[in-house]
Amino acid sequence: MADVQRLFREYVRLDRKRRRDALSPRELTRWSELKQQLNATFSPPTRPEHEERRESVRVPVNLRVQFPSEGELKRCLLTNLSRGGVFINVASPEPIGTHVHLKIVVQDPASEIDVNGEVVSHNVGPGFATRQTGMGVRFLEPDERAQAALDRIYERALDSKPE
Repeated sequence: MADVQRLFREYVRLDRKRRRDALSPRELTRWSELKQQLNATFSPPTRPEHEERRESVRVPVNLRVQFPSEGELKRCLLTNLSRGGVFINVASPEPIGTHVHLKIVVQDPASEIDVNGEVVSHNVGPGFATRQTGMGVRFLEPDERAQAALDRIYERALDSKPE
């Protein structure tokens, strides 16, 4: 696990630079290699065109999330996170195209992240080889505070994993 953590930290450093400035051709090649390697580590194999469309690596997390649905508040588990969205393990996914307001519960420090999203997929989460029930949600323009909190969770996702 230490090697994966090291690779992920390198990926995050390059990804931050890529988002903020620009990468040199050498850095871009390394970022792409790391992205491909980490995706293979965290997710089952996917078609190359899907891999290239993703802006960032999906990292495993276990966070509580809640959102209103048909007059009730659903409480579920968020099982992976990328810079652009999440996969939520839920027995009855919302229809694709549905806009949802998520409250992501963070334990350390205790807080909630409010973010709007759109359901973009069903049953293609980290366990998609076994058809894990759930929905992929793409973030819709998180405010600066929410984006900063999501970035912190994303960048520290592997720090708390046991070796």
